Amino acid sequence: MICGNINRLKPHNQIDFILVGYGIAGYFFAKKIVKEGFSVKVYNTPDLAISSSAIAFPLLNPLALKRLSPSWRMKETLNYLQEDLPDHDTAQLHRMVYNNDFKPWNQRRVDYGLENYISPIPESSLSDAYSWMQVSNTYKGYKPPVVSTEMFRSDLLSPSDSLYDNTKYKYIVFCEGIHVLKNPYFSVPIFPSRGVVIRVRIKGVRCSSKVFSGRGIFIGQDGDNTFFIGATHNLFSTQIKIDIDEIEALMDKAVQLLNIHKSNISLVSADTANRPTTRDRKPIIGTHSHYPNMCILNGLGARGYSISSMLSEYLFNHLIHKGEIPQDMCISRFNT
Repeated sequence: MICGNINRLKPHNQIDFILVGYGIAGYFFAKKIVKEGFSVKVYNTPDLAISSSAIAFPLLNPLALKRLSPSWRMKETLNYLQEDLPDHDTAQLHRMVYNNDFKPWNQRRVDYGLENYISPIPESSLSDAYSWMQVSNTYKGYKPPVVSTEMFRSDLLSPSDSLYDNTKYKYIVFCEGIHVLKNPYFSVPIFPSRGVVIRVRIKGVRCSSKVFSGRGIFIGQDGDNTFFIGATHNLFSTQIKIDIDEIEALMDKAVQLLNIHKSNISLVSADTANRPTTRDRKPIIGTHSHYPNMCILNGLGARGYSISSMLSEYLFNHLIHKGEIPQDMCISRFNT
């Protein structure tokens, strides 16, 4: 967890960093700057309770599970996470593989160099309907804690003076997620990917360290007696209401995935939120074209927990040490 001088102002209302938004992106970036000895002040964005970070399951996973391929910058992502891993619990991620996929998935393991991440599925399993493949280098993280109740107001910001209200800042970083669509300073191609997640009680099932993936969902224990099931993907939708058929579809998939009777599962709650997504499925970090100390950290999509540590390093090094931001994640790629 973050400790240190977060939300502590310097004398005369001076601060090194102002962070707008404190979901997964803001949490990891705050960890970095506090560790480096900088002061930071955090402000909330509207509707924090329905942000994607508020309802997401904190899974750090190296693979794109749907097609068993390396995730974007997989090895680099894991390298940056190493210093954070002692604070996280190992998660035993198990991916369901159907009979007719066994051989192709084994081949992908070799083609993509995934020998250190998954074991081959033995030929003896070909007689079964499906098998479970365990993915290593998988961890369960923390939910970002609430550290501020102050709401950010853009009308109090004077970027030409590096001033917010009566506070002088060195840098201001917008980590707003989908709320960037209302940001008057950054116009970026972010679009919503709506997701629905449910939390349930399941009789006779206890798997505190295990996460199960398959049938387009994953299931993880999210408390002493509750389980997370999610998530759906619905591009461009901002619907707030959750339809009963969305809940039923998730519960039916969970019943099939765990091979349990539907009477053993009962609904606790259902939530929906919008992931901040880009068309090229890459995040967006960088500085404003006119205000070099105004920054953005956004577009994390569904892999926020896995990539936030790496993105925080790149943005910090760019601001403090003039390091370069790779083009595939830099905001400048939309200027061409």
